[in-house]
Amino acid sequence: MEVLAWLHKGYTYSEIANNMNCTLSTAKTYGRRIHRKLGVSSRSEAIHAALNQGLI
Repeated sequence: MEVLAWLHKGYTYSEIANNMNCTLSTAKTYGRRIHRKLGVSSRSEAIHAALNQGLI
């Protein structure tokens, strides 16, 4: 949920990694998992789906 909120605010994966004190690859993995769980293929689709489902 935290990564999804950062994505919604427009942060890059590099910025998300810095904010969460994790590696860039970890932040990207979290992003891929979000895409898979929401059944989407892009960052903008993930944000749209999360907003429609009331997740953010």
